[in-house]
Amino acid sequence: GSAGPDSLIPLTPASSFSKPKVLTAASTLKFIPEELAVFCRDFRRLHFYFPENGLAPQAFRVRRGAAAALHPGSGVPRGSEEAWGGSHLTPQPWLPPQVANAIAQAREAAAWLGDAAEGHDGWASPGGATPEEEEDEEEDEDEEEGSSTMLLFESLRDWEKELQRLGAAGWRVSAVNERFDMAPSLPRYLWVPSGLLDHDLKRTFGHFQERRVPRLCWHHPGGGDLLRAASFHPASEPGSEDVRCLEALLLGDRGPCVLADTAELPTLADIQLAHLRLRELCLTGAVAEEKWLSALEGTRWLDHVRSCLRKAVEVASLLAGKRCSVVLQEPSDRDLNCLVASLVQLLGDPHARSLPGFQSLVQREWVAAGHPFPRRLGLLCPDSPREEAPVFLLFLDCTWQLLWQFPADFGFTEAFLLALHDSSFSPYFSTFRFSCQRQRGHSGTPRFPSQIYRPMGGWQDPGGPRGGPQPCTFPPVWAWGRRYTRQQREQFRNPAGPPGPAESRTPGTPADPCPWRGASLVLTLAKGSLCPHPLPWWSRAPPAPPTAGVPLGQPG
Repeated sequence: GSAGPDSLIPLTPASSFSKPKVLTAASTLKFIPEELAVFCRDFRRLHFYFPENGLAPQAFRVRRGAAAALHPGSGVPRGSEEAWGGSHLTPQPWLPPQVANAIAQAREAAAWLGDAAEGHDGWASPGGATPEEEEDEEEDEDEEEGSSTMLLFESLRDWEKELQRLGAAGWRVSAVNERFDMAPSLPRYLWVPSGLLDHDLKRTFGHFQERRVPRLCWHHPGGGDLLRAASFHPASEPGSEDVRCLEALLLGDRGPCVLADTAELPTLADIQLAHLRLRELCLTGAVAEEKWLSALEGTRWLDHVRSCLRKAVEVASLLAGKRCSVVLQEPSDRDLNCLVASLVQLLGDPHARSLPGFQSLVQREWVAAGHPFPRRLGLLCPDSPREEAPVFLLFLDCTWQLLWQFPADFGFTEAFLLALHDSSFSPYFSTFRFSCQRQRGHSGTPRFPSQIYRPMGGWQDPGGPRGGPQPCTFPPVWAWGRRYTRQQREQFRNPAGPPGPAESRTPGTPADPCPWRGASLVLTLAKGSLCPHPLPWWSRAPPAPPTAGVPLGQPG
């Protein structure tokens, strides 16, 4: 829809001769502002400076720039064609009348200034690009898509290709959930043990909440496997045959199994509360400058970042130092499991720290895994239940902390993380518009299984369009060329980063062999220590390791 009062926090003009003043729709100004500060709800703070003799045309560019930022791909907000093309400009209710009047006075002058053909700061308006430029842009996009290793994990081929890259022997791609009839929120394809048939795998779904069974999400070259799953169903009472299938899925012949839950991590309510406090702190005048750091600590946002990174380091140390399986468990398996699983791979997999590898990581562990983006980002209708919690923003902040400490190990920059965060609030991309792969598939246009997605042409056959190009209603966010120029996309890549993404890996040997023996051994990771933990269906406790409560990094 068109822009409204919820799009921006009030505009603040500044003058060296007066104090900052908050503008509303009914505000009046007795001076020409030297600066216009826009406080966005996504933490962006935009500054526009006006020369002494150019307020009117500059205000016009500000309005056009704001329209392009709020409505990428179109030069004006929907529903405002009369405002841009009519004989006069109708001020929007959320735009101060003074700025709107200045825009109206600059309308004619903007024609020869070139504003009619190009938006502010390189944002192109409709009709501004020639067919030749669009063709060149399409070639650039095709070249970029063809040279990268970014996977959407919508096809069986993508899952098989990534499994081959990981070198995970003993695992296969299962299509047991291809119709989403086993677990609606899980992706079509799952990585499961090779020795477990789909017929036996179906027995395990009902014993986990939301039917989200354990499945592989990463394999360490030293032999450790990282799995993720929902919590055990409280009413689960598996029979002997189900127990056999469950233990084959959880344990197999991969050595001890370590259960790592999210009890030590912040809850969704904690994350949302810290985010609200942090957002209030970023407003001008919220707290005295000398007390800002202590107020930042009081939001507890950095505490949550620290706890998530600590948990990821503990899991990554287990996978690197001991040949065992680590199962991340969360009641829903759709929030903090996405965060921890992604951070573990960032720490241990150089490919995940490349630009295409990071995009594939987000696509697999967040988008395909069923993170409820609309609910967590507050993108639902106002009358819908609000379950906001910026878990994805917390992950991006954790990634930024690693990027800041180890810049030479990452192939992308802070500008890429900011673009990804900004794009998460855009309604034009399927990546963040839906809660799972099933919803995303039902919303798009019908397509054939052999078709591929081209950012500028939609879904097409490999040999060309069938009966004309099939447009995709909601393209993925990774089609950056739809919102960013070539120069802007070049800022996404880190020139000081690694030369290229890692290719397929071969299994290696663990640096520190696991001190515990026995394939049926189950441990739990709590406060940095490993302790024996019985599975719910075991009538007696499992065999204890030689030393109970062994801290990480110490031999047993």
